[in-house]
Amino acid sequence: MKLKYLFLSALLVYVFCLSSCNIEKSTEETPMQIVADETISTGESEKNVHTGLLFSNLCDSETQDEVKHILTAGGINPTYVEEVFSWVNQYNEGIGSLDTFELTPSFTYTEKNYVWYGSDDDYPDVSRNWWKVNRYDYTDVLCRSTAFYLMRDYVSTENIIPKSEWHIIEDENDWSHSWLVTDMDGFETNPCLKLTDEEIEQYFTIFNPITLPSGTSEQDMYTVIKEEWDRRGIAFQKSSVSLVTIWMQDCELTAASHAAVLVEYDKGLLLFEKTNPEYPYQATKFDTIEEVKSYMVAQLNSTFENGAGTVIVMQNNFLIE
Repeated sequence: MKLKYLFLSALLVYVFCLSSCNIEKSTEETPMQIVADETISTGESEKNVHTGLLFSNLCDSETQDEVKHILTAGGINPTYVEEVFSWVNQYNEGIGSLDTFELTPSFTYTEKNYVWYGSDDDYPDVSRNWWKVNRYDYTDVLCRSTAFYLMRDYVSTENIIPKSEWHIIEDENDWSHSWLVTDMDGFETNPCLKLTDEEIEQYFTIFNPITLPSGTSEQDMYTVIKEEWDRRGIAFQKSSVSLVTIWMQDCELTAASHAAVLVEYDKGLLLFEKTNPEYPYQATKFDTIEEVKSYMVAQLNSTFENGAGTVIVMQNNFLIE
């Protein structure tokens, strides 16, 4: 596949057809800023007050060991975790030298409720570094493929969608059936993605877009998605780990534009994700599921000048209110 097409298809995944439905991207964000902890007097003692997120890009062994422990203690296969962290190290070593963004090693607080990794103007530099500088001849893993790779033991699909209906048509002039083309390219070319044919079929059954008119309300979005997932026989085992997806509308298509793994542990919730096809891995700590939703929506909206429109966030097959 030509480099030009791979870049275009990866960019499509990132912006979910930005040119459609009159949604414009913002390119005026400033680079990510890290702020020190603030303190306020409580009379008898001082208490740390933090705003924004507590997150890491997993650059140091201590933070990696902590996150690995949380993931495996939550029930994720240790082999899957080790394999995914080899991807983390590959990315951090191969892409982390760019000036586009600064990787954050240990868990650090931000001043905002999302993390800014750059605009579309920076995207080609990251892609170029992946293909030409590091000379990788395969597509990097995506947020969805990373989440599924870790979660695949906890999700089942009874009614597989035929391959002829997957949105993997390789035509850069017609995106209507190309939503998952980069996902498929990753499965076909990336040696890190060691999935069986059956697991790949499950993957495209879970993430294949759903036809839904633009402007549909959040509740109606969820109702249709839930009904379609039920028709596909998608079910999740009850566990302390779950799949978190954020769904957005683009004209007649509604799709999971982002996916991550959420783990409940003794100190709260940990969200693990590949933030974007070209951008870093991230682990973020939360106290409540409402905070997770707020972050997911804020992160997506930060990509658009006027927001991403109507979106919903799901934990497994349930709506996060």
